[in-house]
Order: sequence, then structure tokens, then C-alpha cells
Amino acid sequence: MSSARPIRPMQHSDLDAVLDLEPQLFGTGAWSRSAYEAELAHPARRYVVVDQDGHLAGYAGIDLAPEATVMTVGVAPAYRRRGLARAMLHELLGLARAHGSTQVHLEVRADDAGAQALYASSGFTPVGRRRGYYQGTDALTMRLRLRGPGPVGVERNHT
Repeated sequence: MSSARPIRPMQHSDLDAVLDLEPQLFGTGAWSRSAYEAELAHPARRYVVVDQDGHLAGYAGIDLAPEATVMTVGVAPAYRRRGLARAMLHELLGLARAHGSTQVHLEVRADDAGAQALYASSGFTPVGRRRGYYQGTDALTMRLRLRGPGPVGVERNHT
């Protein structure tokens, strides 16, 4: 039996916990409270959190559009390697499918092999590189082509 991973929409009441994690997870690239407030107010953006042991263990967000963009995925260090990032990513991909998105894009640090492996195992493929995107560190851009209802992470057979 798998353990429950209660994923739910992010609320304004989650922001203190999110902002406590931001600098730990993203250093100088951490977003501010006003940035998150703007994201939560944006009609095309969806953010989720995952609770574990009564704590906010992670959060993730997506910009829903025909070509959606994963905005962020973060898991508190104490809760890593439990499948939380994968569960939140799949939640975001489900939202993109429900919205009718045909593709999902993201950027990931070029030196973060673990995150790249997560995205690749979910069907994302590298499509480019952005030099110096993360405070001097390159970003790998990745894309997942979605098709109609079905398993998450399925690539189309044609372009």
C-alpha cells in the first residue's frame, strides 16, 4: 500500500512556509512574497503544496496555456527522496492536460542531474540551453509533448 501524499491547491496561508523554504531551495533566485501573491492571483497559474507529517513538505506551480510552463518545483530537504516532487509534477501535468495544453516546458539547472532525471523519467526531453539563466549557471530547457487523455508523460509519435 502506498503512503498518502495529500496534494492540495496552495493557499495564501501557505506563503509563510513557502517563503521559509524558498531561500533554502533556490538561494539568491528565491521568489518574494509579492511574487507569490501575484502568481496566486494570476488566472492561468496553478500552485499546489504537499503536506507530510503536518508540515508543508513541498510546492510546485504551472502556467496553464496551450504550451504550459512549469514555474517551480521544490521539496524541503528533510522530505526528499520520497516521491513528492514526482507526485506534484504529475499533478501539474494533469492540470495541463485538463486545460488542453499540448506541450509543457520547463527550465532546470544544468548541474542538477537529479531533477533532470525526474523530468526525463516523466517524458520530458531536452530541447535547448539558456546560458547563465540561474545566477550564472546554465539552464537546460526541456519539453513534454502531451496527447489526449491517458498516462502522464507520453510523447507523441510525430511532431
